[in-house]
Amino acid sequence: MKSKIIGKKAELIAKNFLKKKGYKFIKSNWWLKKFGEIDIIAQKEEVFYFIEVKSLIKTKEFTPENNYTNKKRKRFHQLVNFYSNKYKIDNFVCCLLAISFDILNKKIRIRMFKNV
Repeated sequence: MKSKIIGKKAELIAKNFLKKKGYKFIKSNWWLKKFGEIDIIAQKEEVFYFIEVKSLIKTKEFTPENNYTNKKRKRFHQLVNFYSNKYKIDNFVCCLLAISFDILNKKIRIRMFKNV
């Protein structure tokens, strides 16, 4: 599978996962020039969740969260800070949603890391 196809499929899976867990979808692919994008913005009760989605076809050596580097984390936090300041959001959590595609066993593994 090509990485763009995997990424789009992962974002759809992420949205469905969040909906089943009681999150309200606010926005996806919010873009800020020079810094990048926030994959998903969701809300549960009074808390906003800024979510970076990382996906990967399963291998023994790597997991999707390995692709969430310090540089990417720094940019993600800059985006979240800009968005939260612009829309006056005080109560929020930064999250990583890691999705592994196990093609051989036809399984998908989803892990959500909060406060990343």
